[in-house]
Amino acid sequence: MNGKFYGVSVGPGDPELITVKAVNTIKKCSIIIVPQTKNENMLALSIAQKSVDMTDKLIVPVRFLMSHDIEKTQENHKRSAETIMEYLRQGHDVAMLNIGDISIYSTCSYILNIIEKNGFETEVCAGVPSFCAAAARLKKPLVSRKEVLVVAPGYTDELESLMSVNGTKVIMKSGKHMNRVKKLVEKYGMSDNTIIVESCGLENERIHYGIDETENGYFSLMIIKTSEENDNA
Repeated sequence: MNGKFYGVSVGPGDPELITVKAVNTIKKCSIIIVPQTKNENMLALSIAQKSVDMTDKLIVPVRFLMSHDIEKTQENHKRSAETIMEYLRQGHDVAMLNIGDISIYSTCSYILNIIEKNGFETEVCAGVPSFCAAAARLKKPLVSRKEVLVVAPGYTDELESLMSVNGTKVIMKSGKHMNRVKKLVEKYGMSDNTIIVESCGLENERIHYGIDETENGYFSLMIIKTSEENDNA
């Protein structure tokens, strides 16, 4: 009998934000698939390990290609999915850990789609998105009443057109595009309305108000609030 594949969201960094369902799912899986960076960092694993004892689990690091070349990334996803499906064919339940929430710009969603198309049973455990955790950290609402919320990756070609949207803009996954994003924010005069939260919930968390020349890390997101509902309206 084939095993079942679980996409498990572990939240943005604070181990107290991992859900009870995620913890219980990890506990019942014998194989744990973990994204690994070139520097061999496995952040999703380090978050989950603070909530779940994994001494009896087989930890399988997987490196995903960080590229906008669709053909290369698709091939990488197929190879990763095949590695997972081999464990499923052996009857193991497999959990793949994902930072934040799987439904928001995650590689896991592509892997799950391939596995599901091959006839395996799958399930997704929702998690706390980084921008929701950042808003809580700042004690500020993302949106209220009729305000609009826009969530976009920093590398999208549509970013400049989104700057004109009246509401709250969350810019994620900027990476090497962060300087371009900052220049756009300054171009549209929104620096004073911008907060950058870096590594939210982690030990190296930093919060920057406005735009400056500080070099921000990979796990940085930008919250731009260009309208504010009148509390008395």
